[in-house]
Amino acid sequence: MSKRIITRRRMLPIVGFVLTFLLSTSLVFAETHSYSSTYDMSKLVYSKQSYNMTKAGTMTCTTTPTKNHVSLLIGVQYHAGAGWAMYGADKTASGKKGVKTVNKFTIKKANKTRFVLRTSSRSNCKGKVTFKWDW
Repeated sequence: MSKRIITRRRMLPIVGFVLTFLLSTSLVFAETHSYSSTYDMSKLVYSKQSYNMTKAGTMTCTTTPTKNHVSLLIGVQYHAGAGWAMYGADKTASGKKGVKTVNKFTIKKANKTRFVLRTSSRSNCKGKVTFKWDW
């Protein structure tokens, strides 16, 4: 019987296959959804899309005002029975023209979720917004 010697040259394809397999399986299970839009509001606006988060994850809201206005309160709501309920505390976004604010929320369980943007005054608020769901 002859012993087969495994050389580095023979190991490279095996290592490459294993790494490719591991990386592709970790990417298959991660989901990201996002959309960008604008806001033009005087009191309250909801994200037009909501997502069924199938497991815990993060939600990110990025705002950039296109005119100076009061700061915004950004929150996350989850579907609760026949309505919607707030998930945790609101976070604040700048109302200064051109200042980008990124707010990240950690969601600890699967649920249907959406964003809500609010302001404490009735002044007109305008800007760009990007919503992102990762799980």
